[in-house]
Amino acid sequence: MLTIQANKTGLSPQLLSGVKAGEIIFIEDDNHAFAIVIPGTVPQKQRPARFCKGDFVVPDDFNEQLEVWDDLA
Repeated sequence: MLTIQANKTGLSPQLLSGVKAGEIIFIEDDNHAFAIVIPGTVPQKQRPARFCKGDFVVPDDFNEQLEVWDDLA
């Protein structure tokens, strides 16, 4: 864990090297974690425009309340 004081001047080389190595970093202040830095991946290339167009259709009642919720109300 790294404290907020250790990160006030920017991201430390220790934090960056840990994330690059695949570590999950918890940032804490007064022994309370308030942020998590996780390694991520950047897509190598963008999807083509209109990817999967026509493969699925959003139904007209998509935003309507589900029947399951009627039973719980």
